[in-house]
Amino acid sequence: FHIACDSNGNPIINLPVLRETMVAGLPTVTVASPWEYVLGISVALSSAVFLLAMQRRRYYFVDAACIPQTDRAQKVQAIRHLAGFVALSQRLLVLWDEHYFTRLWCVYELAVFQAVHPNRPVIFLPLQCAAASFVMLGLIFLGINLFAIGWVVVVHVTMPWSSVYSLFVMPPTVWAVHFFGQVAAAFWGASAVFQRILLQQTLDSFDVRQAGCSCATDREEIYAAIEGMHMHHGGGGLDAFNRMVRTTLKDQVLQRLYGPQGQSTVKYSTLLMVLLPVTCFVLGQMFTAIRESPAFVQGACLTLFITTTLCTIPYLYLNGIDRGARLARESSQPGCNTLRAFESRARLAIVWTAVRGATEVTLAVSACISMYAAAEWPEAFGLSPRSPCVWVVVSLWNAAWGLVAYRAFGVGSRAAA
Repeated sequence: FHIACDSNGNPIINLPVLRETMVAGLPTVTVASPWEYVLGISVALSSAVFLLAMQRRRYYFVDAACIPQTDRAQKVQAIRHLAGFVALSQRLLVLWDEHYFTRLWCVYELAVFQAVHPNRPVIFLPLQCAAASFVMLGLIFLGINLFAIGWVVVVHVTMPWSSVYSLFVMPPTVWAVHFFGQVAAAFWGASAVFQRILLQQTLDSFDVRQAGCSCATDREEIYAAIEGMHMHHGGGGLDAFNRMVRTTLKDQVLQRLYGPQGQSTVKYSTLLMVLLPVTCFVLGQMFTAIRESPAFVQGACLTLFITTTLCTIPYLYLNGIDRGARLARESSQPGCNTLRAFESRARLAIVWTAVRGATEVTLAVSACISMYAAAEWPEAFGLSPRSPCVWVVVSLWNAAWGLVAYRAFGVGSRAAA
């Protein structure tokens, strides 16, 4: 938006200035607007909702909601016919925590799915890792909003001092925002390691007879059903089911979650969703900055900022997650594999990891802004207008980070499972 100036050309409201222009014969200044950021967040969320709405309708079978809990006769019938519901299911999604295998009903659903669909994968989603990703999203969202408020409202910088703000205030602010994001990334990686250790221990020692059930009659019905489904696997039905969970299912679940080398796998789409506030803010500020620039500058900056937000920053956060996982493996101790114990043992290492990650992101963003400045004001860098050197550097930057991101997030990589 534009802020009107007085007769001497001084802005009436002191805000960070991008450029001075003439509107309707009056001098005005273009400032960094928060509305592009707000609009970017709104459009991104609306697009996500629209894409979900356009997908083929899906039906979910949730035992607590679909099986009668008050009518004993109907409940027994539902237990005996659960295989019919599961046979129509395409997949089994397990929202896993450390209490999952202590519930006999959860174990029973797993047994039915494995008996009806032995070749279909069971998808485990560790809830602690999902919670860590939401914490990371919240911290980044909070930091970006504080940065946006400081950019437009709190920091009252007049036109002569706008360059001072850009050089000495903005980089530390960017660093602080990403520092907290990198702390959350380290805990995300550590959470994945501890969840893997706990999941493997749980599957290794699994025994269906140890699962709890509030109703003794339900226990008898479920045991009979499991024995009947897994009797043909050899030996007792319950023992055969135990062996299947400790071997086949364990290998399948750990392979899908952590890959053949036991590394945490992070989907590219998940990281993009977590980094959505950064993407919307950066692209919003970019469009504010280049809206009146020549087409040459707009093209260079558009490709530059898109590569930075879609390739560079996600890759650097993936490195932060991997560093957190490495710290967790190095500091792992028997019986102390919890996030609270990890935080107390490796506090300084976590801070150093976050400092390193935030510095890498800040340097990458600074390099991106420097290339934008070279395209917008080539004379300040000793370049001629529309210098091919700018396009060469921008093209090399885009190609290098595109290749790095493809190797990290591409098909078959450690982050794509």
